[in-house]
Amino acid sequence: MSGRFVFVCVRHIRFRFPSRCTHAHTHAGGLFHPDDDHQEIAFRYAVEKINSDRTILPRSKLLAQIERISPQDSFLASKRVCHLLGVGVAAIFGPQSSHTASHVQSICDTMEVSE
Repeated sequence: MSGRFVFVCVRHIRFRFPSRCTHAHTHAGGLFHPDDDHQEIAFRYAVEKINSDRTILPRSKLLAQIERISPQDSFLASKRVCHLLGVGVAAIFGPQSSHTASHVQSICDTMEVSE
């Protein structure tokens, strides 16, 4: 299920932000809490599946940029989002905690990055 979600999101990114997907590498950020092993594995698997299907991003390879954050540390979450934006991510997935997710959503909305 998570793999399909990432696939749909990447298609959305490709059409909404085509300039971010024309480089040799397109970065997708993932914010995960220490106990989010299954979500991180699903995210990495989805990235591999997307890269194996050259019709999705024909001129680019998707790279997973993983950051780990504490579920209650919104300050660190904000810093990690800024780091991901600094490397030029096209989208950010996560985090699961509503406490940190609201901060991430706010930054992504401001910077017009899919979350």
